[in-house]
Amino acid sequence: MIRHRDNTNRNAARRSGPAAPSYDAMQALRSSLVFAPMPALAQRRATDAMQWHRFEAGAEMLPAHPGGGEIFVLAAGRADVVSRQNAANRLVRTTLGPGDLFGAFAAFDGDDRSSTVVAKTVCLAGSMPSATFLGLVGEHRDVALAMLRHQVRELRAANRRIDSLAGMDARARLAFELDRLSEVDPGDNTRRQIHPVPTQAQIAANVGLGRQTVARLFGELKRAGIIRRRGSTLKILAPRDLKRIFENRDHPRDADQNEPK
Repeated sequence: MIRHRDNTNRNAARRSGPAAPSYDAMQALRSSLVFAPMPALAQRRATDAMQWHRFEAGAEMLPAHPGGGEIFVLAAGRADVVSRQNAANRLVRTTLGPGDLFGAFAAFDGDDRSSTVVAKTVCLAGSMPSATFLGLVGEHRDVALAMLRHQVRELRAANRRIDSLAGMDARARLAFELDRLSEVDPGDNTRRQIHPVPTQAQIAANVGLGRQTVARLFGELKRAGIIRRRGSTLKILAPRDLKRIFENRDHPRDADQNEPK
């Protein structure tokens, strides 16, 4: 079973001990596209080198800037990879799920990390020293190929998102981003929700709009009965109507999308 590391002093939102969920460490690696091709003996070596951490929602799992001393495998939960300009302005590059790897770029080139990973839900992740990870990549050709496929997949996803946003007006961009950030509402599977919902400034930065434009469009969606805010949760009451906004490309581009941010 996974051993949990006490990181209380390093990050108050990172916890270990009896409250942390229990997972099979080997199963966590087998769920990863990068580590799954390794022989069982090598997987055992990897798990022996790993320490496991529980992160509360909103916790910073991997800080930007410091060099890459370790890589992480997400075993449970969801986390956002974000780039920050300041506390109120961040760009969500992608969302990670179980089996995803993060921290590998800095492990390869030794440079500072350019992004931060923030827990979107309660997360369990295993960390491994970068030197151990690079040794496994060097020893196992299948791991190296899987790592390349993993990075290509991430680049393709980023390119698809950029291409999608480039052809949309302001209203469609916002609808696309809300749909991307949302998950099924646990209380009603016909609806979706975003929890915790980012600030309007953060959403504006994600889609290249001004905050005032986003505020106006939020108001339109509320009046149309498509969304409703409840505390830190944004309820999407009509997911199909939200999708129709960005799936319909016939409307003219919104001039507001070019306003100063």
